[in-house]
Amino acid sequence: MASDTTMNASGVQAQEAAARPYAPSWINRVTAFVDRLGPPFWFVYFVLWLALFTILTILRWRDGVYPMGTLSISDVVLSGTGIFFVALVHYLDRWASSKLMEYRWAIKASDQEGAALLYQLTVLPALPTALASLIALVFAILTYLFLPLSYRFLNLNLSTPSGALQLANFFLSWCTFGMLSYHAFRQLKMGSFITTNYLRINLFQLNPLYAFAGLALRTAAGWLIVASAWAITTPNLLEHVAILVTVTFMQIVAVVTFITPLLGAHALLEQEKARLQRDIGHRMETTIGALNQSIGTSDNEELRELNTVLSSLLMAEQRLEKTPTWPWRPGTIRWLSTAILLPLALWVIQTLMQRFFMR
Repeated sequence: MASDTTMNASGVQAQEAAARPYAPSWINRVTAFVDRLGPPFWFVYFVLWLALFTILTILRWRDGVYPMGTLSISDVVLSGTGIFFVALVHYLDRWASSKLMEYRWAIKASDQEGAALLYQLTVLPALPTALASLIALVFAILTYLFLPLSYRFLNLNLSTPSGALQLANFFLSWCTFGMLSYHAFRQLKMGSFITTNYLRINLFQLNPLYAFAGLALRTAAGWLIVASAWAITTPNLLEHVAILVTVTFMQIVAVVTFITPLLGAHALLEQEKARLQRDIGHRMETTIGALNQSIGTSDNEELRELNTVLSSLLMAEQRLEKTPTWPWRPGTIRWLSTAILLPLALWVIQTLMQRFFMR
């Protein structure tokens, strides 16, 4: 009996090890802690941002950076950027988990394989995540040391408490920016892997594919929200080299993270569409042959039946021809294009207003 118990325990441990092939990253430990707090996760991040912004503003007033009662828009954005990146990862992991469970029926995997896929989709490995965060932090330190004028509008001044807090917040934003970059690459790559290797491809049941496209779209939208926030709140945005490089990078990443993971699904849909078209073509060839042989030798009832079959095949062919093979809903590309161009449009509007109305 004891040996049986030991074997069962070993089997459970083996299944858990298979489902958790690596240790979770620091961001997953943070989001797990937030979940254990009880309130909705977005509320926790909002309160954290509000507290940080309030402390920073009070210190700004105390240090005389700007008059008491004045609020800095750039402080609003920078104090919330790092927190937003963490909240975005939390949201994306929850959304991906819910959609994977919702469309579990469309995934060709055992329960153990499904658990492993879910873990890999929503949990980052510890070491690569730490390296991505560290690389971004080093980049931020170097740009701060060698391109200080690019950040002069942020009042990053170590000689005052508010400047020190803002500098720490600035480095935190870059650290989480590196983590988010790796998260986007890793999660969308994993989503593409699940789509191309485990998802049942059905040209007439596209909701599972739309779910993975939705994950890519939400990831891209998260990047663009931050880029747009900086474009709205930062005067003369493109005059700051580091910010310009960052915003441009985020826009490029938004496009790449949306399109690239869906290329494999597009190829599979094209193959499925070609297979169905070949099948309909063979059926039409057979039906037309039977129809030609029946003319003049069969009764009208048989001819009507063959004509009905042929008409149905023609309708199916036309319907299939109009079926899209890009795995996203109509209008998605238009929305994404608008979001990408928004920061540039806002900068152009700001520039024109300063040139013609603020002389």
